[in-house]
Amino acid sequence: MKRSDIAKLGPGARLQVAHAEDAARRAQEAREEALKAALIVQAPGKRKGKFHNRPCVIDRIVFDSRAEGKHYLHLKDLQNRRLIKNLQVHKRYPLTVAGVVVCHIEPDFVFEEPDGTVRIHDTKAKGGATTTPLWRLKAKMFKAIYRIQIEVIEL
Repeated sequence: MKRSDIAKLGPGARLQVAHAEDAARRAQEAREEALKAALIVQAPGKRKGKFHNRPCVIDRIVFDSRAEGKHYLHLKDLQNRRLIKNLQVHKRYPLTVAGVVVCHIEPDFVFEEPDGTVRIHDTKAKGGATTTPLWRLKAKMFKAIYRIQIEVIEL
């Protein structure tokens, strides 16, 4: 709500708007603090990967990078607010051609929107270094077999 619109409201309504803004600010700060606390934990026994990522553990799930962990917390927040449902992490899909399993693909996140649409996210670092030719081939095979586009989330 614009400040000019708030000025037109009565004192009781202005107080309600102030309380709502304060609650939204506190909720955002709490989400940011939870994110910072969760991302501090580094996966035990895991070293930096070949793309210089730092693995982390959130909710006892090992993520290959902090960016992936951050996106997980974002999706988990959306699920808690019932904007998405059935969030799954690292679901493994077989890529089958002519009845033969050629390989597997394991996207980072699979979830449903409230209307039942299945969406698949795979987190990648900006710059495209982690989008290897092998990954692009697997993503194309996945789209051809399952008729679902993998959405690349660059963080």
